[in-house]
Amino acid sequence: FAWGCNKFGQLGIDSVKDFWVAAPVCVYSSDENPATEVCLGSEHKVVLTHRGDALACGSNNFGQCGAPAIMTRVLVLTQMRYENDGKHEAA
Repeated sequence: FAWGCNKFGQLGIDSVKDFWVAAPVCVYSSDENPATEVCLGSEHKVVLTHRGDALACGSNNFGQCGAPAIMTRVLVLTQMRYENDGKHEAA
């Protein structure tokens, strides 16, 4: 569940129209691959799953969501992917 500021899509609700979300909204649920940890940044979040997947959403200005550089925001939790360019982001 997530709520609060969503200016950069960091809640993962597929929209930035709602800048402030007051009530908790379910953003990830899986019986087969449940979340084990959640790491929060001021403009993005990363969810680690039981299988070891890293899912991210929010600001991607510096590649912190593992999305292509042309995507400045990731609005839903998306599996992180990195190319081997010597740069990385730690959550």
